[in-house]
Formats: sequence, structure tokens, C-alpha cells
Amino acid sequence: MSPPPLTKRTEDGNLYRRPLEIEGALERILTLGREEILAAVAGQDRNHPDYVPSECLLHLVRKTASDNNERYFERLYVALMRRVDRALPRAEHRMGDNVGVDVTRSQIRNQVRDRFEELLVRDRQGGEDQLDIFEARFNFSLARLRATARERAWREAARQTPLEADGEDGELSLEVETAAGSLALPNPEEWDDPAYRSRLDAAIRSLPSEQSRIIAMLRIGMPIDSNDPDVVTISKLMGCVEKTVRNRAKKAIAALQRALDLEGGA
Repeated sequence: MSPPPLTKRTEDGNLYRRPLEIEGALERILTLGREEILAAVAGQDRNHPDYVPSECLLHLVRKTASDNNERYFERLYVALMRRVDRALPRAEHRMGDNVGVDVTRSQIRNQVRDRFEELLVRDRQGGEDQLDIFEARFNFSLARLRATARERAWREAARQTPLEADGEDGELSLEVETAAGSLALPNPEEWDDPAYRSRLDAAIRSLPSEQSRIIAMLRIGMPIDSNDPDVVTISKLMGCVEKTVRNRAKKAIAALQRALDLEGGA
């Protein structure tokens, strides 16, 4: 059974097309019964021959709009949203016995889920083709939603952080720099590039150990210091005063920007 073609067009006027491997997988899946499909979409091993690609799973969800079987739709929907969740940054992080929540990552997760669910609702109501690109390139399209949500979260974090200078040197505080996304993250598209992430990770590993540890903790949203004695902070874990953490972090950020040719700013 051949799946229907996509209808959305690119800016050049060409129809979006599913990759050949997705078309082939979808043709195979559409020959299965519903219970067989539900068993297949439950599999998580990408290397399994019966693994259902996310593009195909989305097609199955969209297809249920015309068959009025809510139970079938719900089980497919749960499997699809599980794929979305796995592709998003985890908001929770553990440091020793303590578990914290990164507010910015939590916002990103919520915004991406909300936007994706909005697209699903519109699609089921008919007349929408915005999900066609997800059927063609699911991970890429989801990464674009992540990038948009990340930019919005960074702007919000920067607005909520007081624009105060750091002590004697008069520079913006490290919290402002980090909230604004200047921690060697030039733009969301580049951050989603595996080659860029590899370069960034390599640059972090090349830092002195105390600097690389600080950067790792900043990346998960850990505060440098806090008036709350129960809050886990970088200062406590590093065993040094706040000023020392800030100085080391600034040196680390400068080194990363030099290593990644970002001296000109994000």
C-alpha cells in the first residue's frame, strides 16, 4: 500500500518528499493490522528490523483523524509524544544526592510540546499541512522547534536577570552572559549541529580541570552561589568563594570563544 504524497511545498515550490527509506518503511507498516502496528511502535530499538521511524509513527497518528477509533489514536499518540520527550533536553539534573530542575530547560520542553500538540490538533481538524515536513524529516523539524523555544527561553532569562556589573571591572555579570546564551553558543542552528557540539565538547575538555567543571555545572543551570543554605551551588561544590568561581568561569568562557572563533560575539 503506497502512502499518499505530502502536499506542503518548499519555498522553491517543490513538494516535500519523504526519504526513500521512510517511504519503504511506511509501505511495509501500512500492510500490518492495528495490533501489529501497536506492538511495533512500542519498540525502542532503532536497530531492530521492525522499528517504526518517527516519520512513520506521525503518519499513523495523522491517519487516525478519519477512522474515529479513539483508543487506537491514544496509544499511537502516547508513543509519538514519548519520542518527542526523548528528543528534548532533560530539565532534571543530579549532583550527588541532590536533584535540581533547570528552569530554562523546563521552559524549552514545555514550549516544544505545546507547539507540537497545537500542530497535531490543527492537523486533525483538517486543512493544515504544517506537519508534512515532520513526516519528511522528523528530527530536523523537531530541532527547529527546539531552537525557537531555546531562543525564546534565553531572551526571557536575560530579561529576568538584572543587568548589573560585576564588582570592580564593570563587566556584565556572569549570570547575564550565560542567560543571554553567550556561553560559546552562537546561535540555535549551530548548537544543533553535531559537529559544533563535538568542537565545543572538545574545547571544554581542553580547559583546566577546575574551569571545565565550572562550565559543566553552568550548562546544567546550577547557580554560582545562593543565600539559601540548602541550595546546591558551584561555590559549595568547588570549595571556593563566589568571586573565584566567577573569575575562573570568565576565563573559561573567553578560552572557549577563542577556540571556537567566537570572539566577535554570539
